[in-house]
Amino acid sequence: MQIKKHITTSVILLLVLASCKKDPYAPCNLTYCQYCDTCTYSPVFEFRTNTSHDWDDWDLRFGDTTGTLTTNTTEDWDDWDFYLPGKSGSITTNTSNDFDDWSFSCGAVNYDIRTNTSNDWDDWDITGNGFTAEVRTNTSNDFDDWDITFNGYQIEIRTNTSNDWDDWNITGDVHELTHEQLVAVLFVPLISGAIISQGINQ
Repeated sequence: MQIKKHITTSVILLLVLASCKKDPYAPCNLTYCQYCDTCTYSPVFEFRTNTSHDWDDWDLRFGDTTGTLTTNTTEDWDDWDFYLPGKSGSITTNTSNDFDDWSFSCGAVNYDIRTNTSNDWDDWDITGNGFTAEVRTNTSNDFDDWDITFNGYQIEIRTNTSNDWDDWNITGDVHELTHEQLVAVLFVPLISGAIISQGINQ
C-alpha cells in the first residue's frame, strides 16, 4: 500500500514538473506551472544582435514590446534607425564619424547623447525634453557593465556573459523610462561595444 502511494505521488510530481515550461524567447521571463501558485512573472528587457556579432543589426525587447535598431545602411556606423510598434526614430552623429556626439530623434522627442569629455567612452550624458541621464561604466573602462542614473532612479545594463557585447540585459527601474528613453540609454553601451570591438573610431 505504501509502495503504491509512493508511486502515485511520484507520478503526480512528474506531471506537475512536466507542465512547467520556460520559453527563453517569450516576452517575459515566465516559468508557468498550471498546478503551482509559486510561478514567477518577470518582464524581460534586453537587446541582442540579430545574428552573432552582427554589430549593425539589433533586436530590442522591452517586456511584451519588440523592435529593431539597425544602421541605415550596412555598417554605416554614424546613422542608425530604430522601430518599435507605432513609432520610429533615428540616432545620428552630429558630424560625420564623430562618435562621441549624437542626436536622437523620434517625433517630438529629441535627445543629445554625448561623452562627458571628448572620446571618453565610459562616461556619457543624455539630455533633452526634460530628461537627464548619466550613463557610466561600473568601473573605469569596464565596457560590459554599465550603470544609468536618472531622476533618482537607476538601471543596470550588463552583458549576459563577460565581454559578450552582442547580448545584453537591462534591469532595475526600467518601468520609469519611456521606450524612447530606453533606446537612448541602451544605445550608449551598444555603440561603445561596437567602437571597441570593431575599431570604428580609428
